Amino acid sequence: MKLNFETIIWGVLMLDSIFCCGFAWTTKGVNWYVKTFPWIAKQFPLTRGWSLFYLGLMGWLGCVLYRLSTD
Repeated sequence: MKLNFETIIWGVLMLDSIFCCGFAWTTKGVNWYVKTFPWIAKQFPLTRGWSLFYLGLMGWLGCVLYRLSTD
């Protein structure tokens, strides 16, 4: 995979999805999110299902970018 703009954006979003899963699957992460961002947590709750979907979507997008890369 060549390092271009799309790959960098994908890498940042993949890291975000990994951290999202980490926060969603630990009690400390959920408590920190609710305490630090109360208004956002009310509008966008941190759920396990959504975080797994996000991680899967980023994995699929990475596979698409890898197969799409041209030399």
